[in-house]
Amino acid sequence: MTTPSSSSSSPPRPLPRARVLLAAACAAIVLLDRASAAAAAPSCPLSSPSARDAASTDASRAFDAAGFDVTEGAMWVFKYADIDEDCRDCYHVNPTSTYGCALLPVTDAPTALLRRSEAAERARVAERAARSRSTDDDDDDDDASAPRRPASASRAGSLPSTATTRDASSDSTAVVVDAQRPIAAIVDAARRRAEYREASNDALSAPALGLASSSSAAAAMQRVIPDGSDGSDASCELSLRPDEVIAVIGCTPPRAKYFGLTPYLHRVYQAGSVRTAFASLGDSLSAGVAGGFDGDDSRYFTRLSTAAGTVPRGGGGVLRGVDCFDRGFAALFGLSRTTLDRAADALASSGAVPGGAAAINSYGLSTQNGGLLTSYDAVTHAVLLRHAVAEDERLWDAFANDPPFVVLRLTPQALTAVASAVASHFSSVGDFVTTQNTGAQILFDNGQQCIDTTWNCGGDNRDTTYIRGPTFRIPSNDVVVYVVGVNHATTGNAHYANLAVYNQARNLGVVAVDDASYENTAVEWLRGTVYEDDAPSLYAVAFARTCPDGARRRDVPGLHGRVGGRMPDGTLCVEVPATGFPSAAADEDLVVMERPYNTLGTTVGPEWNTLALPVVVTVRRNSLASALDTF
Repeated sequence: MTTPSSSSSSPPRPLPRARVLLAAACAAIVLLDRASAAAAAPSCPLSSPSARDAASTDASRAFDAAGFDVTEGAMWVFKYADIDEDCRDCYHVNPTSTYGCALLPVTDAPTALLRRSEAAERARVAERAARSRSTDDDDDDDDASAPRRPASASRAGSLPSTATTRDASSDSTAVVVDAQRPIAAIVDAARRRAEYREASNDALSAPALGLASSSSAAAAMQRVIPDGSDGSDASCELSLRPDEVIAVIGCTPPRAKYFGLTPYLHRVYQAGSVRTAFASLGDSLSAGVAGGFDGDDSRYFTRLSTAAGTVPRGGGGVLRGVDCFDRGFAALFGLSRTTLDRAADALASSGAVPGGAAAINSYGLSTQNGGLLTSYDAVTHAVLLRHAVAEDERLWDAFANDPPFVVLRLTPQALTAVASAVASHFSSVGDFVTTQNTGAQILFDNGQQCIDTTWNCGGDNRDTTYIRGPTFRIPSNDVVVYVVGVNHATTGNAHYANLAVYNQARNLGVVAVDDASYENTAVEWLRGTVYEDDAPSLYAVAFARTCPDGARRRDVPGLHGRVGGRMPDGTLCVEVPATGFPSAAADEDLVVMERPYNTLGTTVGPEWNTLALPVVVTVRRNSLASALDTF
C-alpha cells in the first residue's frame, strides 16, 4: 500500500479571510493617504522661491514707479522645536502655538536709539539750566523800565528747544522731543545697558522678539528671534519713519485652528533708557475655525481679506462662512494714511498679490501713546505672525520651513528726491560740499500732553501742528541752506502754511514765508523724473545772506517785506540779515519752523502722522568764489 506524497503538487492553502481583508484595508489606506496628500498640497502661488522672487520684482517695480524706495526683508517663523532646551526664560511659548515676525534690515540699531534719546535728555537738562540762569539774570536786572517776565512764562514766540549746539563747521541735528517728565540727571552707560537687558527680557503672555538661546547671563542678549540687539544686520524690531510702510505679501497657512498678523508698539526709548511695551496697536488680521476640519465652512471666520473673500466694511469687519486658509493676501502697515493709500494703489496695479486688489489689507497704526511721546522716532514697532493647531503638521512644517512671504519696507522718495537733486547739482558743478539733514521733528501734538507731563507748550494752538527742523548756520555768502518740504496748502493738509527761520538763542523769528510765496518752487528740480507729478506739492526755499541779482526784491507776495525772490530755476531765495533787527549773526544758530494751519477736512491742525517733514540741504563753497555764482 502506498502513501500519498506530500509533494509541491499539492494545492495551496487559501489565505484566511481576515488576512485578505487586512491587506485590502492597508492598500486602501495608502491610496487614501496619497489622495489626501495630493488634495491637501499647498495651493499658494508663492510656495516656490522663484514665485516669490517674481512677486517681489513686480511689487518693487510698481512701488518704485509710485515714488517709493524699496528695501527687501523676509518672514521669520519660529517653531516650538526650535527652543533651546537650556533656555532660562522661555517666553511663555507652548506646544500649540508658533510665532513669526517680519524681518527687515536694521535702519536704527537699539544702541543708536538709546544714544538719540540720551542726547534729547541732555539737551533738556541744558535748556532747563539755561532757563534758570535767564530767570536769575532777570531778577538781578536793575533796569526798572525793562518789562519783567514771570519765571514760569515763556518768552514771546518760544517753543521747547531741544537742539544741540555744535561748532559752526559741523552739521547740527535736531533731536527728539518726547515730552516726558524731565528727570534730574542722565543715566550712565552701565545703567543704560542694564535697563536694556531688563527690557529685553520683559514679557507677559507672548514671546518678545527674542527667545533666550543660552542660560548664560552673558549671552542673554543673543536671540533666536532676531531683534537687532546682537548687532545683526536684520531685525524684527522695526524703527519706522512716520511716512514709511511695511508690506507683507504672502499666503495664509494650510488649515489650522488659528492664524493672525498683529502690529505692535515694541519698545520705548526715552532719556537714555529703554522700556519694552510690546503692546498691540489694534485688532489682529486673523482667521480661525470652530470645532473640527470637517469641511463645514459655516464654522470659519476671517478678519483678513484674502483670495477667498474680502472682509466687508460693515458687520464688525468680519467675514464668516469662508475658509481662507492656504490663500493669498497682502497687508500694509503704516503710520500715514497718505502713504498707505498710495502704496495700496501701487500694489493693486502690480499683479504681485495672489487674489488681486480685493485681497489687500491696509492697516493704520495707532498714534495714541498716553501723552508719553510726541515723536515715533523714539519707539520701535513689530509685526508678528501667530499660528495654532495645524490640521496637518507635515504641511505646516513645510510652510514654516519655507515661509511663502515677501516682506518690503517702503520709503517715499519724492521729498528726498528734491533734496538729492539739489545736492547732486552742486556736486556736479564741483568745489561744493553738500550735507542733507532729515532731523525734523514734531514738537507736540496737543496741549494735554504738556498738562500731563508739566512741560511748557509755549502757548500752543490746536489749529496748527508745530514742526521743528534741524539747526544750521549761515556764516557767509559761501553757505546757502536749502529747505525742501511739502506745501501742505496744496495737499489739503492746510488752508494756510508758513515756513520761518528763527534765531535759536533769542527765540526770534528772523524771516518767514507763507505758502503763496513758495508755490511750484520745486518743479524744475523734478522735471523729467518719475516724481514730476509730485513737484507742484513740494517747495524748495534757499536761505542766504545775499540773494543773486534779480531775486532781491521787497515786494514779493508772501515774504512780508523781507528781501528775496525767484531764481532762474524757480527756487525761492530769501535773505537772512546778519545785522540790525531782526537778524542772526554769522556765528548764531538758526532753526527752521514749519506750521500748517487748519486742514481742509477738520479745520484744525493736521495729524502729525499725515505730514512729510522738511529736509535741510546745506551747500558750502570751498573756494573764494561765492556759492551764489551758480544760482
